[in-house]
Amino acid sequence: MPIANGKTNMLSPPPPLEAALPHLLRHLNWRWTLLLVRCILSKEKRQGGVKVRKRVEAVLAKIRPPSIQADGGDVELVEISEDNVVTVKLTGACVGCPMAQLTLKGGIERILKHEIPPEVVSVEAAR
Repeated sequence: MPIANGKTNMLSPPPPLEAALPHLLRHLNWRWTLLLVRCILSKEKRQGGVKVRKRVEAVLAKIRPPSIQADGGDVELVEISEDNVVTVKLTGACVGCPMAQLTLKGGIERILKHEIPPEVVSVEAAR
């Protein structure tokens, strides 16, 4: 944060990115600024977007107890890829179960696609 004489206070937290971006645009070459913005956006996209990830976890939390945990299994969110493919890990009784693939595609994938239509393309099991 600027102090009256133009120096910055070293103890104050750095400004948020939104506040620092105009400063970066003035002082950096436009190519570096574009690269910085792309890196920030791609990091969020690589993580599947924070909002999408939270929505997927919320839906999984809703379907876990009545169907999957009732049979002694569980499902964990592993990742969401750039092309919106959700990868989950089936654990507990689901490991080695002959119905696991049906649960994954006919249950989890169908519900996620219904609850979060544009963001979820498909659901796959982690290897």
